[in-house]
Amino acid sequence: MNREEAWKLLNEFTKSDSLLKHALAVEAAMRHYAARFNENADWWGVIGLIHDFDYERWPNAPEHTTEGARVLRERGVDEEIVGAMLSHATWQRDQYPLDRPVRKTLSAVDELCGFITAVAYARQNGVKLMAGRFLGWQDWTSFTVKSLMLVPRWRLARMSMEAGSSSIIKCSAPNAEWV
Repeated sequence: MNREEAWKLLNEFTKSDSLLKHALAVEAAMRHYAARFNENADWWGVIGLIHDFDYERWPNAPEHTTEGARVLRERGVDEEIVGAMLSHATWQRDQYPLDRPVRKTLSAVDELCGFITAVAYARQNGVKLMAGRFLGWQDWTSFTVKSLMLVPRWRLARMSMEAGSSSIIKCSAPNAEWV
């Protein structure tokens, strides 16, 4: 599956603007980490783009991911892509563990992109003010989502506490072992 096919599939199943933006954010993060790990950025990007393509139709576990995997298999998508998509759901981890860099990364950046978006929506001035307040950074001319992905795990926990949502601390942020 190439990016064009992945984008077509995503738009066939997903109409929500926020879910499309989430898919694009996860795709961008996956491409970033693929380059960092000397992996195929196009392949990792496709996985990020389609990881939640089925969510709008099947939002509940275990249908979310299980039905998506069925659709992908019916369309002849590579089993490694299907397995990576399945691995981002905690209820699939027995069969599809986080045993590969692509799976670990997808699990982490899915949560991280959702976290960044949620906090940005909660802040009147979006990400720029959010990151400036929480991280103490001064120069926002070069701020990107990539910059926030490089924040240590303890900073993410502090950010979530200050944002008023302690449940976010459980997010699967990248750690030093594999980032």
